[in-house]
Amino acid sequence: MFGELGKKSSTELKIPPAEPRESVLCGSLAIGGTSLAIAKAGASINEVPLYLHIALLKRSQDSPKEMTLPLPMVTLLSCEKLSPAKLKLVKEVMLIPPVQLSLKQGIERALDIQKEMMRLLEPAGKAPPALKRVSHLGCLITGCDNLEQPLLLIQTACNNIGLQLGTDMYLAINCAAHELMDYVSYFCCLLK
Repeated sequence: MFGELGKKSSTELKIPPAEPRESVLCGSLAIGGTSLAIAKAGASINEVPLYLHIALLKRSQDSPKEMTLPLPMVTLLSCEKLSPAKLKLVKEVMLIPPVQLSLKQGIERALDIQKEMMRLLEPAGKAPPALKRVSHLGCLITGCDNLEQPLLLIQTACNNIGLQLGTDMYLAINCAAHELMDYVSYFCCLLK
């Protein structure tokens, strides 16, 4: 920043470094689009709505007796891109409410867990840096030292609000399968 007529002031704004680019396996994004195109084509051929075609595929029958919504899965925690190598295998930890809860009850329960997690993650005596702890997708971001730490953190949050994992809420882990293999090294070895 400049102060008086061309003199440089002593306080400069520092620009944070860009996040490292996350590699994506070529073609992995096309799988969802291809699956949807095939499902739409099947629905069109059978002259039924898309939702009914998908329900018929699942049940292998003429007409389903009842239609159900899929279980909501709420992404609670996202491990940072700069985490240690082993943590790069766990991209996200998700919550799955039990089937007996309504959609609204399941989301409310997940929000209660998220609020408790934010309370546990905030530094003692300071206002929580809310925007730094929540991703653009709405899930909490944390840096952990080992694979067990995010799971223990979620278990502590559930215990604090009186919920039991495996009964009142279930966990799912989104593993980064493309992190299991170093494709650059693999393809370089093939070319030699």
